[in-house]
Amino acid sequence: MTYPKVSIIVPIYKVEEFLEQCFAALDSQTYPDLEIILVDDGSPDNCGARCDEYAKGKENVRVIHQENQGPAAARNNAVKVAEGEYIIFVDSDDFFTSDYVQYLVELLLQNNADMAIAAYKICAANEKFCDTNMEKSVEVLNTEEALTALCYGRKFSAQPWGKIYKKELLIDYPYPKGKYYEDVDTTYKLIGDCTRIVFGDKLVYYWIQHKGSITHMSVNEKQLYGVQATKNQLEYVKNRFPSAIPAAEFKCAAKLVDFSTKYVLNPSDKEIFKFLKSEMKQYIKSVCKNPKNTILFKIRCISLYLGYIPNYLVSHAYALLKKI
Repeated sequence: MTYPKVSIIVPIYKVEEFLEQCFAALDSQTYPDLEIILVDDGSPDNCGARCDEYAKGKENVRVIHQENQGPAAARNNAVKVAEGEYIIFVDSDDFFTSDYVQYLVELLLQNNADMAIAAYKICAANEKFCDTNMEKSVEVLNTEEALTALCYGRKFSAQPWGKIYKKELLIDYPYPKGKYYEDVDTTYKLIGDCTRIVFGDKLVYYWIQHKGSITHMSVNEKQLYGVQATKNQLEYVKNRFPSAIPAAEFKCAAKLVDFSTKYVLNPSDKEIFKFLKSEMKQYIKSVCKNPKNTILFKIRCISLYLGYIPNYLVSHAYALLKKI
């Protein structure tokens, strides 16, 4: 097999304590033609210096230093200068196996696909990682099937990592700068321009959940862009891939119930809850009619539709269930 050049892009901001693990994972990659681009996004700690030190003597490693602009701009800027035909992303505070790049490239080429996606696992920060997982199955999807899978999130999700893209695709669809959930507002467009997407369930990426990550933040106005991102996705699907509409409506409702649960566990501005409740009115009928949605999910949606007290009770019960 002829191996194309691949650029692996790593946005870096205030993650000094995780860089040693990240650099070790980069050094362990088995792929033969790999460019590594580290983007120091104006980090106020020693991340920039640590990146420069790591790059010394390595011809395939380059460091970009920029003023803080957020992960979207960091990825976009690196894509513009990347020499690779294909692009892969990682987050600097996550873990990925030594065959992460190799697996994605071979998955893509062996299946003549436009995009390849690998399995991932959500992990606690203190969890031990395995580098010996075996692939169980490979599934080739058309555009509608991939968008449906993306919206339901049961095979893969919108995060930039765990996927391999053609560089020109990322040039055409850059991540929106300065927004939370910029991946939710971009990945569906990337998939939408692909005709053949392959998913392999070999576990090669570990998404580490840290207390400071966006998934653990209380709901605020900036985070609510996630609601708009899912609505943008739904509108896109309605115009181009109508068979995926129920899945896109699920995604909209899922974001609302996720935010409502975070809200009642850590209440802030009352207007935020009113907004979430009002938005749910658009999706409650379709969510309840969709046989692919679980009973538990429908209960969570109905509780938000009914108001604060029902949502408070269901959200606390759901949080307890997750702990168990």
